[in-house]
Amino acid sequence: YLAYPVSALLGSSVPAAMKTLELGLLALFVAAYVYAMAGRGWAMEVRTVGAWTCLAVLGALATILALLPGTTWLGLFIFVAAAAGQLRPVPYAWYAVLLTALVAFALERHTGQSGFGPDPAGVIFLLIEIVAVGGLVLGVTRLVEVNRELRESQAVVAQLAVSEERLRFARDMHDVVGHHLTVIVRKSELAARLMAVDRERAAQEVRDIEQVAREARADTRDVVSGYRRPSLAAEIEGARRSLEAAGLRVTVRQEERPLD
Repeated sequence: YLAYPVSALLGSSVPAAMKTLELGLLALFVAAYVYAMAGRGWAMEVRTVGAWTCLAVLGALATILALLPGTTWLGLFIFVAAAAGQLRPVPYAWYAVLLTALVAFALERHTGQSGFGPDPAGVIFLLIEIVAVGGLVLGVTRLVEVNRELRESQAVVAQLAVSEERLRFARDMHDVVGHHLTVIVRKSELAARLMAVDRERAAQEVRDIEQVAREARADTRDVVSGYRRPSLAAEIEGARRSLEAAGLRVTVRQEERPLD
């Protein structure tokens, strides 16, 4: 969009000073446009002063150049619309793009110039280009935002999955190790009391301690491997053994119901 007006300006009969002025303003416009598109990080919050300042500078430079002689600079408003497409929230971007189109139309009517062919096709094409490019940048900016939000959501989901797995592992370890240690402690206390009065019963309790320790080791391996699945029967049996080790008489009546 800059090749034609620049070549037309250089081949025009306007004084060299005017050409230098217009090229200098064009250089400022390009610098502001690059800053708006790259330096702002593909999004400009409407609440920030920098967003409106950037758009105001681009609009002012495009308007001044459009009013100067030598060539038509109405195509610059396409760049203004591209920068306006980055405004957020999205409705403000559309407002800014449509305002840009209205300003370009008013200047075209005022100057009687059109860089896109004779009226009315030239001005219609200009307005279509302004709205289309502004909408395109708006869509691309939104796509970038959605992709960023998606990456952030995926990171959060992964972190939650890790936290959930840690909680599951900690819960299973607490259930398995805590249960077996409780049984071992109770049976050890019982074996110590029986050692002086009933060595045979004490020896049986020691053998039970060994069996419980082996079960604890196997269950711990299953927990670490992720294979262990608790069952109601196993938990009731563990509770019965713990209570009996504490010297209580236990009777279990378990109804046969399907439970997960």
